[in-house]
Amino acid sequence: MECFVKALDLGKKSDDILTRARIIVAQGNIYMSLYRWDKMIEANLCASELFLKGGVQHSYMNCLLRIINGYTLEEDFESAMHYSEICKGLLQYANDKLLSDYYSVHLTLLVEMDEPHDVLKQFIKEYLEVVPVDLVVWQTVSWAYSHMKDYATAEKLMARNNGFSSVDDRMRHYAVLSLIHRDAKNYKDALDAYESYMVLKDSVERSIFKQDTKFVEDRYKLELAAVNERAKRNFSTVVVISVVLLSGCLILWNRSRLRILNLAKQISDSEAERYRLLYCQIEGERDNLASLLEEKNNGNSAALKVVASRLEILNKFLHAHITKNCEVDQKAADELDALVSNREDFMDSNRLAFSGSHPEFIAYLKDCNLSEYEINYCCLYAIGLRGKDVGAYMNMRSHYNVSSAIREKLGIGEHDTNLGIYLRKLLVNLPS
Repeated sequence: MECFVKALDLGKKSDDILTRARIIVAQGNIYMSLYRWDKMIEANLCASELFLKGGVQHSYMNCLLRIINGYTLEEDFESAMHYSEICKGLLQYANDKLLSDYYSVHLTLLVEMDEPHDVLKQFIKEYLEVVPVDLVVWQTVSWAYSHMKDYATAEKLMARNNGFSSVDDRMRHYAVLSLIHRDAKNYKDALDAYESYMVLKDSVERSIFKQDTKFVEDRYKLELAAVNERAKRNFSTVVVISVVLLSGCLILWNRSRLRILNLAKQISDSEAERYRLLYCQIEGERDNLASLLEEKNNGNSAALKVVASRLEILNKFLHAHITKNCEVDQKAADELDALVSNREDFMDSNRLAFSGSHPEFIAYLKDCNLSEYEINYCCLYAIGLRGKDVGAYMNMRSHYNVSSAIREKLGIGEHDTNLGIYLRKLLVNLPS
């Protein structure tokens, strides 16, 4: 990684964008081996832009496939599906190997999204028709059948993996086979496959450990030989160097200590400022809700009740802040937790609050034929949540389908804009 960083730094002024892209892909591979999916995605996004600019279509698609895989591992299915759609539009230019990789990656995404069995079977049928049989990733297809509880077909397809191009392929084969046998309740076969996986895994780790150990030992021997040689030539030089090094360490330690103290002070000041701004925001929201109650005494009674309830919680937080009363602060926090923890009640109350504070926003969504459930869904975006946050809160692995339906009713294309950004702009820009 250090070599790649130096290469990118030294090549800043070079117009060789393809070499730069390949170095960034190599960095992404290191992040993948460290399970840093976010950094792997970031590297491949950067490299994909360079490959696209350089006109290297197959490398561009390879980057997209890694991005899809990374977002799938992070369970950000909306983003994974977005890049999968882009990749799908380029399949006419892909060779057989890229086609196989795309179908394998997309099938994994569909399984993780818990798509219906008929959708999975139709996609597998298309996969086997389009991709040459010798390039099909049977492990992925087997895993899909296991997910559909068709264990006999899953085991039969796993038997087609006779040859492996690398140790990693063999490890993946036994890992998937172990999970299939486990789900089929063939526990003895599951254990046998798992033991084969662990033997391979241990051998790889042992090899890495031996290489690292050899490196440490060789480095130590070289350093020791150098020290002994210098001692033979001039003992006093060694003493002087030791004193200089010790002095340097003391200076560095002192500077580091001062830096840490300064950083701690900056963090403390930053936290204080953050709490001050948060207090101001709560105070502003309290005033807005209070004025809303005064203006709309004859409005929607259910909406006004929700607004009054939220105003009461905000007042408790402000009271706790002013009086420094931890007990009041905890009570307010408990009330807020209780409000948010009941998903259905919170989403309904959230919609009612918006109908009181932004009736034109709710009216617009109703005019677009959104159901009450879909309006609740939109209100979660409107309070600042991202797609991933909404899916996690609603405990839905395939919330992508709901957002797609909303996009269609609002007339937004899949690639036009982010749904959350669109709804928050709509909330601000609609006339009162």
